[in-house]
Order: sequence, then C-alpha cells, then structure tokens
Amino acid sequence: MVDTLDDGTIVADELAEIFQEMDFAVIRDIVENTNGDIKQCVRFCCDMNPEMNEFDVCAAIVAKRREDDEKKKEEEKRRKKEVEKQRQSPDAERLQDRQERERRMKEAAERAAAEEERERRMKLAMKEQERKRREEQRLQEKQREAKDPVHHPRLFQHQAAAQPRRQVPRQPVAPGNPGIPLHPHMASPQHRGGRYNSTPPQAAQIIRPPGGYGHGGRGNPHPVAVAASRVPVQSPAPRAPAQPKTRPADYPRPPLDRNDAEKVKKYLYDVHNDCYSQVEAMVIIDPKPFQEGTMRAAFHMTDLSHPEGEQHFVCKMSKDPKEDSTQYFVDVEMQALARVFAGEYNNRSPPKPIDFIEASLVKCLERRNQPILAVEPFIYGKYVKHSNNYGFVSEEDRNTPHTFSHFSYFFSKGDLLICDIQGVEDKYTDPQIHSRDGTGFGKGNMGQEGIQRFFQTHHCNSICRYLKLPLCQPKQ
Repeated sequence: MVDTLDDGTIVADELAEIFQEMDFAVIRDIVENTNGDIKQCVRFCCDMNPEMNEFDVCAAIVAKRREDDEKKKEEEKRRKKEVEKQRQSPDAERLQDRQERERRMKEAAERAAAEEERERRMKLAMKEQERKRREEQRLQEKQREAKDPVHHPRLFQHQAAAQPRRQVPRQPVAPGNPGIPLHPHMASPQHRGGRYNSTPPQAAQIIRPPGGYGHGGRGNPHPVAVAASRVPVQSPAPRAPAQPKTRPADYPRPPLDRNDAEKVKKYLYDVHNDCYSQVEAMVIIDPKPFQEGTMRAAFHMTDLSHPEGEQHFVCKMSKDPKEDSTQYFVDVEMQALARVFAGEYNNRSPPKPIDFIEASLVKCLERRNQPILAVEPFIYGKYVKHSNNYGFVSEEDRNTPHTFSHFSYFFSKGDLLICDIQGVEDKYTDPQIHSRDGTGFGKGNMGQEGIQRFFQTHHCNSICRYLKLPLCQPKQ
C-alpha cells in the first residue's frame, strides 16, 4: 500500500502521531533498523500495540499524506494569487513600505528587549559580586579579630560615631535654571537638577561589562587582559602635590556654578584585573563644547569629588546620538593598556619618559536615556598629533612617539602595535591599537595592514638603537 520512504524521520513522526502511547525513541529505533520501510515499521508497532490494526494504520498514514499534499497545493495557490494581486495593485509600493516599516519596528522592539535583558543580567551580576565582596570582607574582619582582637576596628566604632560628620550646606536652586543638556534631543527640565549634593560618594563596586566591550567574545579571553597579563604590576609612583595651573587663552574655562552640578556614575577600568569599578560623584559640565572634531565634541567638566586644583576634566560625546556606547569602553581599555606599555617603556630609561593620561567613563544619571561620556583630565599646553592609524607622520617627526610605537610591537612579540599617538608634549591620549589577527580594539583596528603601513613610514632613530629594537629603515 505504501512504498519505502527515503527519510526515516518523516516516517517516525507519522508513526508517533498514531502510536502516541509509544516512546518516540523506540519508534525512531524501529525506523532506523528497518531502513524506513513503512510496512515493517507498521508491523513492529502493531505487534507492540495489539489493539491497533496494520491495515488501518497504513490507510491513516496514506490519508494524512494526501491531506498534507492538498494543503500545500492550496497554500501555494493562495500565495501566488497574493503575489499577482500585489503586482497588479496600484498600491503595491505603499504596501511594501508599510511592511518595511513594520519589519523595522519589530527589529527595534527586539533590540530594545535584548538591551533590557542585558541590563537586567548586568544588575544581577553586580548584586552577586557585591554580595561576594561583603562576604569576603566579613570573613577577613573575623580573621583579623581572631588574630589581634585588641586593635580590631570594631573596638573603635564608638569613637567614630562620637565624631560629628562634616556637612556642607546645600546650595539654593536657581529658579528657572533647569540646566542645558549636551544634545538637543535631551532638552528637558528633569534631565539636570539645579542642585549641589556634597554627600560623599558610595563605596566602589566591582563590575564587568557583559559579553565584551572590545572583548574576544563569549568564552574567549579579553585582548587587553591577555596583553596586560604579560606585564608585571608596577607599584604606583608617589603623587606630587597639585600645583596651580595657568589656563591657556585658547581654551577658556567657564566660571563654576554649583547650581548646575549633576549626579553621575563614574566607571574606572583596572587593566590587570579586567574589571570596572563604579562610584557616584557630582560634576559640572559646560553646556557648550570648546572644541569639535569630525565624530565627537569636547566639553569642559569639573569633578567636585577631586581636591581643588585637580577638578578640571574634559568629557567627550559623540555627535551621533545613535552611536553605540560600547565604543567608549573600548577606548578606555585601549588607553589603559597603552599606559601599561608606557610604564614598561619608561623602565628602560629612554631620554624622555612618556605617559598616557588615565581615561574613565561617566554615566549621567539625571539626563534622559542616561548617556555615557568619555572623560579624561584636561591637558594644558600645545596639542600635537604625531601619527594616526594608517602610517601618517607629523611634520615635527619627533623620535619619542614613533619609537614608542615601534617598542610596543617589539615588546608584545608582534601581537600588538600602539599608534595614533597624540597629546601635549609626552603626555598622550586617545591611542589606537592594531592586533595581529585584527580582532578587538574597536573599528580603528586595521590588523596586519595597519601594522605594515606604520613600518612603511617609520624610520628607526637613535632611541630605537638605544633600546636595541630590531631596525627596519634607518633615519637619515
């Protein structure tokens, strides 16, 4: 009645619909042992189910297949009619536009749901890490108390409680001064409250970016952490006291108005542990940029959590409000890794030591959508771009910036090359890293092509020879 079928899976599915009380795995084994022969399959199944008749089962399978074939033919005819109707209809283009809009709305909803799920998982991970941190802290306190109960901090809590906490009075809110956001699409009175909160920030919390901001992907090591793991952790140098700085005339700093202070969350990156710590602070951001580039605008920012003389910062924001904020995390991680390489470069006693300023991120908690901005200390002096990520060399052609790029390639054993060196004197910022395999480090990573372009224009100098780097093209 029924011929042998080519695909045993279809036979197994059909038999499973009829013999519902049998295990599907048993039916599949029967189909595989009989090579999909429908008669033998039905015979074995009927032997295991005496109440079923072999002829009735075969007839039911044949009827089901004919019914499915008829449904497929009807569906195909209906689809062809709809296509033909759309071709002949004068509103076919309008219908297509509507379908495209519906598709985009569906994709936007899916992206929003995915972003919400990512935020939820991130919050859960932060809570779990905070819980573990507290447990470890309690365990360490118990261990210290067991070793030396006389000098344990708990014995001096009554003294700390007896000392009054220093309070700074709140500044009055200026009427009709809601603050000016950085982008027009953020203009709303509730974005920036006109207040100044002097409450000390919360304790630092350790978090990790989900999935990988510039990472190697799920299950793969972070390229920044891999590179930093090869570098020993250096003890921080003693910090010199803050000196008064003269502000250049090119970048006038606006007067401070504490009524414009807003609450932000700062993200600080630890390159050796591959994690971010977050802490809340109050800052004042100038509503007008003092400098603009092709992609971003720079604004003066005053961080009130720093001591006087160290509060002047620069925050950078993309001109495109739809830009993915993960690019900011990639830039901060690249600059932190470049700072590690700069420390290794300085350990070899070059003629002029270098440094990359510490970059961080802030999240504006009182603005719509809570935008993320890139932040770094303001550098006073003449800003010079020495190179880019595609072989450019400035007219000054200084030896130190290009030697450092050469050194980064030599020190990483050909895995990385730090380029796009720019800054004031030998304090650099905003570098770009090329990797051998071209993965990680943002859109500016041009991989092996970028590395080759650097060495095509680089001429080894006296510092390259002093550091005993492999020479490529001697400088005339």
